[in-house]
Amino acid sequence: MADKKQKTEGTLVRGFLSELRPDCVIVTTGDKPDAVAKVGDTDVAIELTTYNLDSSPGKSAQGREILSFWSKVQKEIRTRAKRHPELEHVAGKVTLKWGPGGTGVRPNDLADSLVSFAKANARSLAPGGNKEFRQFGSTWPSLDKAIEYLRLTHAGTVRWLTWECTDTGVGWPGLNQERLAEIIEDKNTKAPGYKWPEGAQRWLLICAPGHPISSSGAGPGTDLGVLETCLKQACAASPFDAICFWERLWESRHWLKGNPPEPTTSS
Repeated sequence: MADKKQKTEGTLVRGFLSELRPDCVIVTTGDKPDAVAKVGDTDVAIELTTYNLDSSPGKSAQGREILSFWSKVQKEIRTRAKRHPELEHVAGKVTLKWGPGGTGVRPNDLADSLVSFAKANARSLAPGGNKEFRQFGSTWPSLDKAIEYLRLTHAGTVRWLTWECTDTGVGWPGLNQERLAEIIEDKNTKAPGYKWPEGAQRWLLICAPGHPISSSGAGPGTDLGVLETCLKQACAASPFDAICFWERLWESRHWLKGNPPEPTTSS
């Protein structure tokens, strides 16, 4: 289990560094901290953690049922869509026909139909454009049974968007700065016990991986705006030299403390 966890964390750190600068090289991966890297001429030790806004507490029983159902559909959509390059920039937003027994369609069957329908309509979507559907025809009877409304959107250059469901109430949860502050405070407490390489900068990388939907973060092109007091205080009290909130799906980096080393310029 630890090996799988470290492999996943190593993949995320590599993705982050490859977006940050082309000259970044991972030296080692491990645990506490999760990676040691060369960022230009700077030695950096990186502790990785993930951002996930738990949306279930406080929801009604039906709300939790819908969220659980849609999370399964969402996972299946992502797996299936990856097999079709034409869906790389296409995402959907749905409203379910939810009754006492749910939709009457199994999550994997609904995901199959949604991906098939999106594939059939992908070519008709212009970059940045969208189309709305309330009827789906005889080819996709499960969609007529389970879906009240579907909007397909071509997201331009943004890749592999998370599909939304309006019924969950968290179709786009946005960023909860209090939750972000809690994550930083937790790592602030644990950091002194880690085995930090001598002379290396200490970075905390908070990754919003984008799946499930509660880990989507602020969204594409979104500025965090004014930082709330709790987040400012958590960053100010942190032993980390730099703290970055990385939204993987949108390839967005928000430096909450410190800045990355500037690329070396040749004279």
